[in-house]
Amino acid sequence: GNNNLSWETSNNTNVGIDFALLSNRLRGTIEFFNRDSKNLLQDVPISQDEINANPAIARCDFQNLLKNFRLYDPQNLRNALLDN
Repeated sequence: GNNNLSWETSNNTNVGIDFALLSNRLRGTIEFFNRDSKNLLQDVPISQDEINANPAIARCDFQNLLKNFRLYDPQNLRNALLDN
């Protein structure tokens, strides 16, 4: 076995809020998502000679951020006033 291997770790944060303005004539939502992953295994192309001599495994870190803001008219859900 390879003593340098470890399990992937991931920390997730997900926060959201829904709101209504003007006597519920205007509604919206704000969301924030963050995933911070560590120790991901990644395929690295190496030659057969390198595999036989010293097998290597590349580890990497990855961060995924998502921010969303949506403003809409509840009477017309098909057309968002503001959507990213």
